[in-house]
Amino acid sequence: MTGVRDYSTGELKHNVVALAKAAKALRLPIIVTTTARDSMWGPTFPELVEALPGVSIIDRSSVNAFDAPRSPRPSPRPAARS
Repeated sequence: MTGVRDYSTGELKHNVVALAKAAKALRLPIIVTTTARDSMWGPTFPELVEALPGVSIIDRSSVNAFDAPRSPRPSPRPAARS
């Protein structure tokens, strides 16, 4: 969260938690990742962890989540309808 400068940390947390709660209410698949939580960036903020009980958090060492071996792979896009 230290790299965000466009708005306050409090506003960012509020928005992220609201999106997480909305995704949960809509029963959407939720994937949570963090980068170097035990060394560089610190733990996932508690408000998000509390909003998503039972959701595992994938810790990764790369910036791009899709480069991390434990990250789920996206499903292929369905063919466009004509």
